[in-house]
Amino acid sequence: MTARDFAAHLVLGTAQLGLPYGLNNTSGQAIADEETNAILRQAQASGLLMLDTAAAYGRAEAVIGAWRRANTEAPDFQLVTKLRGSDTRAGVAGQLRESRERLGLTADQPLYGLLFHDFETARRQSAEIWDWLLTEQAAGRIGRLGFSLYHPSQLDWLLENAPAGALNLLQLPYNVLDQRFGHYLLPLLRAGTEVHLRSCFLQGLLLRDPDHLPAHFAGLRPKLHRLRTLAAEHELPLSAALLLFAAQAVQESSAPEAVRAHRLRVVVGVDSVVNLLDNLAAGQYAEPARELGMRLLALAEANTNYILPYTWPKNA
Repeated sequence: MTARDFAAHLVLGTAQLGLPYGLNNTSGQAIADEETNAILRQAQASGLLMLDTAAAYGRAEAVIGAWRRANTEAPDFQLVTKLRGSDTRAGVAGQLRESRERLGLTADQPLYGLLFHDFETARRQSAEIWDWLLTEQAAGRIGRLGFSLYHPSQLDWLLENAPAGALNLLQLPYNVLDQRFGHYLLPLLRAGTEVHLRSCFLQGLLLRDPDHLPAHFAGLRPKLHRLRTLAAEHELPLSAALLLFAAQAVQESSAPEAVRAHRLRVVVGVDSVVNLLDNLAAGQYAEPARELGMRLLALAEANTNYILPYTWPKNA
């Protein structure tokens, strides 16, 4: 698979554009504007045209908006952003209006996707708020509605209680350690829900030298050594093995129509053009990664203190 073909399976995460993000960020700063512009230029040139952002990502929405205003001749990005939610329709409408303004969207330009960032807030939204959101969707101002989730129990609740039309798009964590959502993926795709998988590198933890991890992660060292051994046996770069494990979470033979329609995508955050190009190059390893992926299933980790970054100690 060429880098351009693989780009259609990816979403560029933008938390790094507005915040000091990730376990391997030692500078304490978001990516500099010059590097950000280079990353967005390269993404467009490579055919990676979907961005994932949020109002909570510091300057990220504003950075994207500035890029779009300055590059009107370039192919436009498809944009997915996230809301905090509110107790009132006016509050939600105001959040959406502010995000659209920061992103530089005109009145006739739709968002590709709008997600609720916090599940507990999302499930408290009133019927009036959902009616308004669904009206916005019907009018073409929002493409897909959905949720960013952390726990399978949240998805279980939504499958029972979400308003019709509110599960067009889900963002879920998924990687070699965190496979909790694995058995949901094929049914979701077959039902027409687009799924974006995040955290394939677990905020950089899976790329770290297992022998030089913070003490909190000491119990993971045997699995992380095993991960590196398996990737080496299949002659795959570690980052490619991890990215393709998520990208191939649903094999094409199981749901060819869903995979070919790119309803399963992987969100990747990068901190440089080199990093972006490395991720795009992972597509060339698609065939050996399928066999490796079956072996990596054995690395699933049940301890949520390892797989949920919000539980990590601040000095981890």
